[in-house]
Amino acid sequence: MLKAKKEIKKVAITFRVSSELYERYQSVKQLSRTKGYIFTLQDDIEKFLEKHIKEAEIKLRNMDDIKIEDKAKESDSGSDQD
Repeated sequence: MLKAKKEIKKVAITFRVSSELYERYQSVKQLSRTKGYIFTLQDDIEKFLEKHIKEAEIKLRNMDDIKIEDKAKESDSGSDQD
């Protein structure tokens, strides 16, 4: 069955890791190539980032909701004193 190709724009992200981890990564990548495999982490990293970004978005949204509720309570208690 034919499906339309999804055009998803992807961008590169760079981040720092320890030199030891980088050397291990390069070693595994090279060894997998010699054995006819491709070692890639892109999908795993993307899933990891997606999960943690969603969690952060929810926490930040909740923080904003709490601030809005606190302001509403303050304004309600302030109007009661009048």
